[in-house]
Amino acid sequence: MKVKLILIYLGFILRLVLILPLIPYIYWLGKKVKKSIPDLPEAHLNITGTLPGKNPIRNALLVGESSIAGVGITDHAEGIPGEFAKTLKERDGKGLRWHVVAKSGYKAVDVAEHLLPICPSSKFDFTILGLGGNDTFQMTAPWKWRSHMMNVIQQLRLKYPDSCLIVCAMPPIADFAAFPLTLKWFLGGHVNLLRKTIDDIPQKFTNTYYLHEKVKIKNWLAESNSLVPSDFFSDGVHPSKLTYQIIGREVAYKIMNKI
Repeated sequence: MKVKLILIYLGFILRLVLILPLIPYIYWLGKKVKKSIPDLPEAHLNITGTLPGKNPIRNALLVGESSIAGVGITDHAEGIPGEFAKTLKERDGKGLRWHVVAKSGYKAVDVAEHLLPICPSSKFDFTILGLGGNDTFQMTAPWKWRSHMMNVIQQLRLKYPDSCLIVCAMPPIADFAAFPLTLKWFLGGHVNLLRKTIDDIPQKFTNTYYLHEKVKIKNWLAESNSLVPSDFFSDGVHPSKLTYQIIGREVAYKIMNKI
C-alpha cells in the first residue's frame, strides 16, 4: 500500500504541474458554475426519524456533508436514512431509528472538529459516513485527505465500538450535470485519486466497510430506458430524491452482505 500511496501522491503533484497554466481558467470556471447553481437548503424533516417495524428496533447514525444532510430534498424519510431503513426492513421486518448529524460544505477535517463532538452518545447499530465532495472541490491534497479520514474513522470507532461503520462511495463528480467538460475532467480525476487514497483504511478497523467502487451514472441509466442523466441530480450537483434512494439501498445491501 505504501508504494500505491507514493504513486498516488506523485501523480497528484505531477497533475498539478502539468495543468498549472490552466489553473486560473479552472478557478474562474468553478466560480462561474457555483454562481449558476441554486442554493438549496438541507432536509429539515425527520432529522431524527423512525421507520416502525418488529422489535428490537435498530439505530443508525448518519454523519457527513451535503449528501448526508439531504440537500435537494426536504425529508430524510425520502432520502438515504429512509431508504436504508426500508431496505433493511424488507429483509427481516425490523424497524429502524435514525439520527442525522451533517452539514453542507463540510470537509473531513470540519466533520472531525465540529460534528463528531456533538454526535449523540447513544448506542448505534450502524454508522454511515458520507464525505469527499467538498474535499474534491477544494482540492485537498491526497495525504491530507487520508489523514483527515483516518482521524474521523478512528474517532467514530472509539465512540461507537460496537457499531457497523459504512463509508459511502465518493460522489460521481465526473458525471455532474452542472459541470462543463473541463471541470468534469479536472475534478473527476481528483475525486478518483481521493477515492483510491483511502482504499485500505477501513481494513485497519473491525466491522468497518467502504463502498470503494467508482460510481458511474451510466450504470444506473442502463437499468432504465426512461431516465436521463439530469434525473439523478436536484441542481446539477447534489443528488435528487432518486439518487438518495439508490445510495440508501446500496449502503443497506453492503451491510446485508457483511452481517
